[in-house]
Amino acid sequence: MSLAQIKEAVTELPAEELAELNAYLRERENAEWDRQMDEDFAEGGRLRGVYEEVLADVRAGRGLREKSSRCGNATPSHLP
Repeated sequence: MSLAQIKEAVTELPAEELAELNAYLRERENAEWDRQMDEDFAEGGRLRGVYEEVLADVRAGRGLREKSSRCGNATPSHLP
């Protein structure tokens, strides 16, 4: 089945089935997001360095505000 055929079939779905399809697609997208995050932060992953830096800051008692001021940045306005 082609993508065009799928798109056409979706337009013919009743509201309840369309909602079910949307939920299914969200679940698939979320599972892929979780898999990618696990991969990125795993040992040797592309974001592992960021994880190690944050972990070191937490263990040293450094928070976002302290880190922001060390970098010359103002504290984000959404933080208390």
